[in-house]
Amino acid sequence: MVNRKVKLNKLADSLIWTRLLGGLFIVMALAQIITWEGFNNVLYSYRFGPEPIIWMVAASLISLELLVGWRLQTTKIRLTRLGLQSAIGLESVWLIMIIYALVGGIRLSNSGFFGSFLAQPVTEWILIEMVVILIGTAFLLINVSHQSRQHKSASEVTES
Repeated sequence: MVNRKVKLNKLADSLIWTRLLGGLFIVMALAQIITWEGFNNVLYSYRFGPEPIIWMVAASLISLELLVGWRLQTTKIRLTRLGLQSAIGLESVWLIMIIYALVGGIRLSNSGFFGSFLAQPVTEWILIEMVVILIGTAFLLINVSHQSRQHKSASEVTES
């Protein structure tokens, strides 16, 4: 009984961190919406292409951030896992953009994570930050998947 409580607490802890990550994505998206013009200018600085493409990239990033943030707020484990998988994909897109800027020698005073708010220059530090967040999200996904499987198998044993 005590062992089952510990496992449930681990799952609850993972879900708290997952919700915090989801909240971060929602805050990012809202900041980007509020500073739409500034966010587009930041994305244009990455030199992806002409303005219509930048507008589509901005709209796609914001939509994905809102969707992932919402999925990470849910109480359904299946959607939480899907949200974490989507978060890894979205974080990978940001990571690729940062690597592209660093390798291409593009000097940016703002990464664009929060639109024009909380401007962070694109440096090796931002690269390390993104890698740490990506690794943390991967560990959350592994932990939530593992804990939910254990919780499910414990439930099946109890029912038998």
